[in-house]
Amino acid sequence: MEVINKLTAMLGGGACPSEFDGNRISKLVAKANKLQTPKAIKLYAIRNEIFDGTYYRVFACPLKEQAIDEQTIASIKEDIDTLELGHLRFNAVGGGTVTLNIKNEYGRFSTKDNDLDAVQTISNRYEGIVLFTYADSKLANLDCSTAFIGYDSKYGFLSIIPIKNKEVGCQSTVVQDFKDVNPTGDAEEDRNIPAGFRMYNKLMRYLVYVMIAVAIIYWLFFK
Repeated sequence: MEVINKLTAMLGGGACPSEFDGNRISKLVAKANKLQTPKAIKLYAIRNEIFDGTYYRVFACPLKEQAIDEQTIASIKEDIDTLELGHLRFNAVGGGTVTLNIKNEYGRFSTKDNDLDAVQTISNRYEGIVLFTYADSKLANLDCSTAFIGYDSKYGFLSIIPIKNKEVGCQSTVVQDFKDVNPTGDAEEDRNIPAGFRMYNKLMRYLVYVMIAVAIIYWLFFK
């Protein structure tokens, strides 16, 4: 919790610790302070997967508190492990700040037609906690154990700003965490297949995408 306490102090105007990446963390603090009720919390990695060259990590994020007890984390892992990979990939987010349709510390997802995905359904079982899948083609971008959270002033949605471990002077563990994860997906991602064949498959797939796009454009504008 030492890192959390230091991040909390920075939200209140405290100085940036020497072990932090001062330029990067200062920018994230400024971004967090634009949110309503910003605070620093611990992020928990629940499950790791690799599909088609993309890395997926399910995170548990506390809303009411700054941390989650070990018994609850174990229960969440047990629930998430029952899901097939496709459920984790569905509605996966990435690219920095995560915005979720959560509007209070109880952490309940809601939709107009009550059509929740599998991860959201499990998330709703745990009061004060939200679960989400973060995805990126670069493994280093999933190396996060802390975050700033708050609610945007326009729509009131929950914003989660992940903080990379290296940015707060913490040791990276993500490579070790993914070491035993078996990649799945298309043939070009299978390292047992020669590189030339993987590249051929990838080019053929892109060619198919181009042909489909051309066919759609022709049908819409020239038919």
